[in-house]
Amino acid sequence: MMRNYDPSLQRLLPATNRDSEVMLNAAFSDWTEHIEENLRDRELYEADSCYTFGEARELFEACKEHAADNQTIVKGNNTVMLVHPFYLHLSEMQLLETREKKDEADQYLMRLWDFIYFNKERQGVEFVVLETLHHYAAATSLLLERELIDRVIFTTHDMGFPTSRPSLDYYGGDQVYFGGGYNGLCLEQGIESMISRSESFEKVWAIYDLILESPGKKTLTPLEIKNIRGEQALILSQATERLGLAA
Repeated sequence: MMRNYDPSLQRLLPATNRDSEVMLNAAFSDWTEHIEENLRDRELYEADSCYTFGEARELFEACKEHAADNQTIVKGNNTVMLVHPFYLHLSEMQLLETREKKDEADQYLMRLWDFIYFNKERQGVEFVVLETLHHYAAATSLLLERELIDRVIFTTHDMGFPTSRPSLDYYGGDQVYFGGGYNGLCLEQGIESMISRSESFEKVWAIYDLILESPGKKTLTPLEIKNIRGEQALILSQATERLGLAA
């Protein structure tokens, strides 16, 4: 039976905690069992209370401190905002019932990785990830430590809404380009949250090639992006040209 996580993600971004079966940042090794349980079974936790009790509360405080210590302020006029970019590859690979979907998942991961990695020397474009607590501890924190992204904004459990919506005010005047997953779910909620804080919905864009449908759909490749008008949805080459980034 297929595992919930994708080992190829660990090959791209080697974890530092060797005591964990899944990838896990050693900075959060005190919560290894708690994080692994959450990655395996997201439905055990409720969005409105997940971060407020017991080990989750302690972990949330540690992750917020870690994110603040490792963030980089890059102020320009353009922001790439990725919502739960590794959710599928950390928690739901077992839901990919066809070879075609597995291939789509592999292609998405490599496009996303190349986009992040080969633009690590970018100028004037901030890379921000909207992320859940446990996926941050497992993987996204490693991106932040290695300066492959600039900032993380935490979202509620299994939803794309930031735990503090005013955190998006900083990007209200920017051109913001979205990727991640899932279309119509967490990604839609993240886009909705940004539009509500933006000077204009015309400043909020989406990048088709960096977006996933949920595993329950017939294909992982989106046909249209929820909360985004057709002319605001770009293919990757269009987005990189507008941003002055490597394709």
